[in-house]
Amino acid sequence: MLLFQKLYRFIVSILEALVSNSRIIVLPAFNFWVILQIINYLANIYDPLVEYYCRKALAEMTKEEGWNTIWDNHYNRWDNPPKMDIMEPIFAQVERDFQIKVFLFGSVMIFGLLFEMYGRYVNRRTRKRVNRENKTGAWAAKDTYEYIITLFDRFFAMGLYLYPACDVYARHAYHLGQVNPEYASLMSLYCDPLSNWYIKYVWGSFYGYGQMAIFFLMFFGIARNRDNVKYFVRYHACQAILVHGVFIFVTQVGDILYYRNPYPLYYAEFGTGMLMWLGLVLTPMLLTAFIGLETRILFVDDAIQYHIGPRPPRRKRRKKDKD
Repeated sequence: MLLFQKLYRFIVSILEALVSNSRIIVLPAFNFWVILQIINYLANIYDPLVEYYCRKALAEMTKEEGWNTIWDNHYNRWDNPPKMDIMEPIFAQVERDFQIKVFLFGSVMIFGLLFEMYGRYVNRRTRKRVNRENKTGAWAAKDTYEYIITLFDRFFAMGLYLYPACDVYARHAYHLGQVNPEYASLMSLYCDPLSNWYIKYVWGSFYGYGQMAIFFLMFFGIARNRDNVKYFVRYHACQAILVHGVFIFVTQVGDILYYRNPYPLYYAEFGTGMLMWLGLVLTPMLLTAFIGLETRILFVDDAIQYHIGPRPPRRKRRKKDKD
């Protein structure tokens, strides 16, 4: 029996060493993969967005100049068609505006990578000192506000809100198209790629239990993982789970109330209202995640601390930290 215990501890020590050392490679590789996915997403929606705003500009100029595309059977030609010599400079300006946005985004990404490297260097030193000072190994002493919230931490915290956003949008996007088709066409350019990915790889994975797997991953792998995840990220992970639970509960209540309603437009307005409220709720949460703060909504903040632990005290910065 003693031999098996020693063998077990030996195997565990090797696995822990491998996992600990693999974080040096896995985390940068995962960050690089996330950046590639963002670039790929923006590249896929670039042309449809430019086309959408060019069509919008054409519609505005058509209304302003009195153009139309009605076929005149008498003269066998288009009746007052749009003048492309006027529209081509407008189309070119629309594309230049998008190119400026792409350039600004690239500049922010380069600055973010430099800030990320600096933040990881400082956070590594801070983690060593916090672990050294935690003589008893207390669970609550592992949290501190001295960590730098890097750009990846902010984007990762914002990405956690895709969990409620994609789920609610996938359930009610059809209702938005019934109530406001023009606005739904613009939303589809931004949201349909993410929604289709969520339906295929979350709803359609693990034999239909992919959404449950995402919940356990976010709650136990992120929100409750005090050893490896910062308090800031864990806070937003738990808040995203709470938002998802509330909206799914309200959606189920709406399904019960409107299931046999003879007027389907009522349910469409209910679904559109759900999307509107989702946007209002997520906007301050996404802004605080990007800034690097916690939202601290009344009552919700207490519920989050109940699950992830109390907020760490703010410690004074030392003039010189020893390694």
